[in-house]
Amino acid sequence: MRFAAIGFCLMLLHLWVAAGGGAHAEVTGQLLRIGVFCSAVGATLHRRVRAHGMARTLWLLLALALTMQVLWALMILASVLWPAHAQGLGMGANVLSAMYTIPCMYLITSAFTGREPALVKGLDAGMSVLLAALLILLISTVMGGDNPGDPAAIWLAIWHADAIDFSLAILASVRLFGAGTTSRRYFYWITSVFLWCNATAAAVFNRLDMSGQTWWGPTIIDLAFVLVALMAWRAPPTWLRRYRPSLQTVRTIAAFAPVAIALGVLILGISLSRLNFFGGAAAVLLAAVMYGLRVAVIQSQHEDQADLADRSNQQLQRQLGVDPLTGIANRGALDARMRETLASGVSCSLMMIDIDYFKQFNDSQGHVLGDRCLVKVAAALKSTLQRSSDMVARYGGEEFAVVLPDCSPEATDEMARRLLMAVSHMRIPHPASPLGHVTVSIGVAIRRHDWMGEDDTTTALFQAADRALYQAKSEGRNRIRHAGYDAGQRVPAFEF
Repeated sequence: MRFAAIGFCLMLLHLWVAAGGGAHAEVTGQLLRIGVFCSAVGATLHRRVRAHGMARTLWLLLALALTMQVLWALMILASVLWPAHAQGLGMGANVLSAMYTIPCMYLITSAFTGREPALVKGLDAGMSVLLAALLILLISTVMGGDNPGDPAAIWLAIWHADAIDFSLAILASVRLFGAGTTSRRYFYWITSVFLWCNATAAAVFNRLDMSGQTWWGPTIIDLAFVLVALMAWRAPPTWLRRYRPSLQTVRTIAAFAPVAIALGVLILGISLSRLNFFGGAAAVLLAAVMYGLRVAVIQSQHEDQADLADRSNQQLQRQLGVDPLTGIANRGALDARMRETLASGVSCSLMMIDIDYFKQFNDSQGHVLGDRCLVKVAAALKSTLQRSSDMVARYGGEEFAVVLPDCSPEATDEMARRLLMAVSHMRIPHPASPLGHVTVSIGVAIRRHDWMGEDDTTTALFQAADRALYQAKSEGRNRIRHAGYDAGQRVPAFEF
C-alpha cells in the first residue's frame, strides 16, 4: 500500500508542479517522475518477495524493465542539467528506452515452465536482446543521419517505437489468457495493464512533443507506473481467479509466444534494411538461425522425452507381464504360469514355437517388416487358443511358447496342428523360405498329472519341448515334433 500511496502523491505533485510552471519546474518534474517510477519498482520487488517458484523470476524481470525506465528518466534529467551534452545524453536515453524491451520481451515470450533447456532460455534472451539492438540501431540510424533533426526521420522512429510498445501489450494480454495458474494470470494482468497504459502514454507524449508540448503532457507517463504500484498491492480480481484456460490453450499460447518475437525481429529487420541494409539483413539472418536452433533443441528434447516414455512403458509392460511389441504375455508371465500349473498337480502341455528362417526374413525384408511379422504371428497364435486358461507368450526373439493346462495328449496334438495351420494360412510373403511364405516349427512336451520324477520341474519341461523343436527344425521345418515326455511314449509326428 505504501508504494502505491507514495507513487500517487508524487504523481499529483508532478501535475501540480507542471501546472504552476517556473524556472525549476522541469528539473523538479523530472525528479518527481523518477520518484513515481521508483515506487513502481519497489512495489514489484515487494511482490517478488511474497511470490514463490518461477513467479519470483517474472516479478524480477518486470522490476528490471521498470528500472530501465528509471535510468531513462535519469538520463533525461541529466540532459536538462547539462544542456551542453544534451545530444549525447538524449541518445543514451533512447538506448535505455530500447533496452527496456529486453526484459519485457523475455518475460512475455519465454515459457517459464522450469523444464526448458538452458540453451532455449539463452536463445529466448538472445532474441529479446536482438530486438532491442535493432531498435537502437534504427534510432541511431535515423537520428544520426545527415539531417538528425529531420521530422520525417523522427516520425519514422516514433512509429517503430509505437509498433513495438503495442506489440508487447498485445502479447502480454495473450499470455494473460494462456496462463494456467492464478499467480501467473495475476502477474500478466498487471504487466498487460502497464504495457497498454505505457504504450498509449508514450504515443501521446511523443506526438505532443512533436507538435508542441502541453503543460500536462509530461505527467501522463506517470500513470502506468502508479497503476503498477496500486495493482501490485491489491488482490487479483474475482474474474481472474475464476478464469481457467484449457490445457490446450495454455500449451498453444506458450508455444506461439517465441514465434511472435521471431516474427517481430524479422519485420523490424526488414524495415531497418531500407535504411541500413547490412544491419537489417544481418538481423533477419540471425533471427532465422536462432529460431531454427530453438525449434531444433525443443524437437530434440521432445524426442528424448518420447524415448524415455517408451522405455518406461516397456518396463511397465514387462512388470505387468506383457510383451511390448506383440501385446501377448512375456517371459516373466510365462514362467509364472508354468510354476502355477505345475504346482497345481494337473497335467501341462508346453509347445515351443519358432518362426522358420526368420533371420533370412529380417535380412531380406528389413527389421520393420520383421516386427510386423512377429505381431501377426503372435495374434494368429493367440486367436487360435480356445480356453481362457491357455496362454501364448513370447519366449524371446522369434520364439513363442504355448501353455495348455490340464489338456489331454489328443487335444494337445489337435491344438498344435491348428496353430501350425493358423500361421501358414496367413501367407505372409517370405522370399527366403522354400514355401515362399512364413511358417513355424513346433516342439511339444507334456507332463502328466500322475508322472512324478526328479526332473519334474519347469526347466525340464522347457528343455524337453526345446529338444522337440530342434528336431522339427532339423527335419525340414514347418512341422510338429513331440518330446516323448509322457512316460517315454512318443506321439506320432505331424507335418503340414
